[in-house]
Amino acid sequence: MDYSHLNVRELKVICKFFKIEIPQGTRRPQLEALIYMAQAYSAMAIIDAYNYTLEHISQEDISGIVNSLEDSEKG
Repeated sequence: MDYSHLNVRELKVICKFFKIEIPQGTRRPQLEALIYMAQAYSAMAIIDAYNYTLEHISQEDISGIVNSLEDSEKG
């Protein structure tokens, strides 16, 4: 993701979204690095949750969920 179009204030808002504490005097490259790290951490958490789901939910449960979704779409 390219943040070159954002100013430092906007980068700080993104940091607040990710609940990153910003030390005073933090410069633009550091803000961008913190955001990249937060995005990577969020992505890894999603992958871990997905892997956990695959390991702990049976195929029958998944089929039941898919069938109930299909039934709800029909009406």
